[in-house]
Amino acid sequence: PQGWSGMVFPAGDDHVYQLTTADDGGGLLVAVPLGRVRCASMPRSPRSTGGQRLASVATGTTLQAALVTVPVLSSRPEAEPVLFLDFDGATVNDPYWSPQTITAAASGLSAEEITKVWRQVAEDYRPFRINVTTDPALYAAARPMQRMRCIITPTSAWLPELAGGVAGIYTWGAAGIEGLADDTPCWVFADQSWYAEDIALVVSHESGHTLGLNHDGLQDAVGALTDEYFAGHGSGAASWGPIMGAPYGQAVIQWSVGDYQVGTKRANNTEDDVAIIADVSNHTGFAAEIRGTTLAEARRLTTSTDGSTVNYRGWIEVGGGESWLLVAAGSGSVRLQLTADTLSDPNGVNFDGSLWLTKLDGTTVASVDTAGSRFPQLNTTVAAGVYVLRVRSVGEGSPVSGGYSAYGSIGRFNVTGTLVAPTLVAPVIGGAPRIEGRVGELISYPIEAAGTGLIYTGVNLPQGLVINSDGVVTGTPAVGGIFNATVRATNTSGTASRNVVFAIADTSLAVALDAPKLVFSTGGDRSWRTVAEQATPTGTSAARSGEVLDNQQTSWLTTTLTGPGRLKWRWKVSSEADNDFLSVRLDNRELMSISGEQDWAEQTVNVAAGVHSLTWSFNKDPYGSIGKDSAWLDDVRWARGYELWAEAAGLTGLAAAPSFDGDGDGLSNLLEYALNLAPNVADTMGQYVVVVPSTAPAALGALELTFERPAAREDLRYTVEVSGDLISWAAGHSYGTGVVNAVVLPTTEVSRTILAGGGERICVRYNPGEGATRRFIRLRIDQL
Repeated sequence: PQGWSGMVFPAGDDHVYQLTTADDGGGLLVAVPLGRVRCASMPRSPRSTGGQRLASVATGTTLQAALVTVPVLSSRPEAEPVLFLDFDGATVNDPYWSPQTITAAASGLSAEEITKVWRQVAEDYRPFRINVTTDPALYAAARPMQRMRCIITPTSAWLPELAGGVAGIYTWGAAGIEGLADDTPCWVFADQSWYAEDIALVVSHESGHTLGLNHDGLQDAVGALTDEYFAGHGSGAASWGPIMGAPYGQAVIQWSVGDYQVGTKRANNTEDDVAIIADVSNHTGFAAEIRGTTLAEARRLTTSTDGSTVNYRGWIEVGGGESWLLVAAGSGSVRLQLTADTLSDPNGVNFDGSLWLTKLDGTTVASVDTAGSRFPQLNTTVAAGVYVLRVRSVGEGSPVSGGYSAYGSIGRFNVTGTLVAPTLVAPVIGGAPRIEGRVGELISYPIEAAGTGLIYTGVNLPQGLVINSDGVVTGTPAVGGIFNATVRATNTSGTASRNVVFAIADTSLAVALDAPKLVFSTGGDRSWRTVAEQATPTGTSAARSGEVLDNQQTSWLTTTLTGPGRLKWRWKVSSEADNDFLSVRLDNRELMSISGEQDWAEQTVNVAAGVHSLTWSFNKDPYGSIGKDSAWLDDVRWARGYELWAEAAGLTGLAAAPSFDGDGDGLSNLLEYALNLAPNVADTMGQYVVVVPSTAPAALGALELTFERPAAREDLRYTVEVSGDLISWAAGHSYGTGVVNAVVLPTTEVSRTILAGGGERICVRYNPGEGATRRFIRLRIDQL
């Protein structure tokens, strides 16, 4: 075979034997500690609802359960990565788990319980670009290495040990390689007797393993492991535990960085859970959500139409982070309540927050962070004006003495409450200073203005965008470019304005790459696409490689060049150094490649005469991802005869345009080039293109045009055109690369003489025949 792969799991052994390819091409069994590829089985929940068991975990015998229609739920439908929660049973043939077919029974949970499990798992993975779903079709459509199925079932007899769940380490990103099936699942062994929140904990825990997380336990002062799974600490509403431990029944369950301690025991694992989940090797990343963290970028605290009832839904994706909100209030009391995003299940969220109300200059008006509560209420009295509400992610006490840090306090929150409706308060605008989009695709930009009775206007908005009555700039841009727009909010007390950059990428690869004369095609496992980014070498747009995975996948972009000529471009890459490469090939011959973290750099390739294919491709190997796993291309410049001639003549900018006449002799640069003249020396047309009456006896009255066609003008076409009225012109003989003249033409080639240096002198005759009273002839030059 081309390569050896697979794993052998001997019963009762603490090692796995991984089958790999040896240096000589043969198979090699390598012993690997079991814990490196499969998690130790998570303990079962010690709690029970007292409900009927659908299965005996010890024997695996199942009872018949009433079938439940699983509700179709998705947390982020727009996200490609998928975590599929499979509640309705499954048949699994996967040697990674068992040499025998596993027939897993349905969970037996009600639709309400399934929804509760899904909601809590969705909140655990809320910060990430992961769609937690119960829809099997979305799992089937997702790509291996960008998906995971978690089977929730009471069927566990096939597993030697009693467990609450089990998963393979890194199986999310390694599916389809390393001997793994492309649909290798993880498992949760639960039924009706489990609390829904405990099932959700195990789902998030086992799914975390597949993303590369290890157990959170305890070790003694000398580093010896004392507890494989930390059960948590603290009491009441502030009791806490890490998802990668076994904190059944704790009020607050979060991702951890291993900063907790119990007496002299400390965390055995200080890995950064959040960073690992979002790592490029998992092909996930953070969700693209916007929050303001400065006065200039603050969003508005939404209220009812009368301006007195507050109802805002937001999120914070980083522990200790803040979300700044503009508040317009009249003189009087302000009551703001921080709540869970899901009021019916406050313990199903990870967020713990505080509220801090300040003036625009940063002076504190009031703040609250209630001990023992994750959702405090702020009560104060203010004068009429605009304020800033800062929602902050916080912890509780100290993680070394029964509390927890702000690290895992991430996710969604709500702010509700009441205030006095503002009157005679001038507006203030915050919001993002830049928005990126693409031609023909819907974009939406909210004008984050605090105030009442506001009228919204804007100038220099991209064509196709309008501002609606709610202050949202929306529409589909018609053209690409950088638009330095100004948006305004006005009421009877004043006007606030905000400069906003709309960076709109062109949909055409040729336009985005600044090479409109070239034709590009793209393909591979994922196609290149145009993007609007903040730092492109030229213009608004660039091209970015498609999202390829660690499976020897590729994303290529190609164009055809007719030489001779010179191609210049700028490229950059963010990848695993010396493994994942951005390369360029000319006619299937690799010219150069880059990898690692490489910023924009210019490259040049000289192309010989003839037709050639030039291809840029971003290629990944089967292992590992570092950086953004992407390549970028911009500022592609194809210079052939004319461009190289203009460069050699020192022509730049507008002076290098083909239509420019820098020496004022009536001949454009293109004609000077076509006739081998100097663009900075005045010439007379008549001495290079000559038209005379024919002297041939059989063609008296005909016209003859003689011109010299220099060598190395493969980018031009010379066409003799004729007319009887100076209005309609017919093409006669034509000369240039690839030209094949028709048999019947209105002209006749009289002579064609090769000159010193490789050029040629050509004479073409136009004889319209007897009866023609008017005849005209001219030479047309076209740049190919």
